Amino acid sequence: TPAGEAAFGAGRTIALPAGASLADAVQQSHAGDTLALAPGTYAVAAPIALHHRLTIAGHKGSGTTLRLAAGLARIEGGGGLQLEDIDIDASGVRADAALIAVRSGVAPNYCLSFGGVSVRGPGKAARLDGVVIAPGTFADAIDIAGSRFADMATVFVGTGEQEPKGWYPVERLTIEGSTFDRVAMVAD
Repeated sequence: TPAGEAAFGAGRTIALPAGASLADAVQQSHAGDTLALAPGTYAVAAPIALHHRLTIAGHKGSGTTLRLAAGLARIEGGGGLQLEDIDIDASGVRADAALIAVRSGVAPNYCLSFGGVSVRGPGKAARLDGVVIAPGTFADAIDIAGSRFADMATVFVGTGEQEPKGWYPVERLTIEGSTFDRVAMVAD
């Protein structure tokens, strides 16, 4: 973790009861905090802006579901997201969207992590991309482990070579023990 930035899980653990507002909890959180979600369903009406590193965690095998109407998160300067043991139901998305959008101008060294995450997109009803990386941003790491992506378009958009030639927007993209079903492309 770069100097001055809180590592994932280095802050408080904040317990959220089923059905609580995830957007409100994110606004009240601080760098390094973990939102520990109880089993149940959490509705997310619009992408939530993240200005600091945050972990959103369910309990393995507990049925913690985020039900999306559009995207989940928008990474702003200083933001980063770690998702653990969460089911994401984006089957109701009806317009083109990104699960996580990284805004242009985001400071270098942001991180994204998916561990034990299951994402179900809308299939042919709409285009859902996983992580969309804007030009001019730079991720220190994007890690995916033990996760499943289904019924969506491209899982990572913007990971290819950008101008000037030889410049890539991700230092390290790691994918381990994950599956991709009815996905148009894993990385572009």
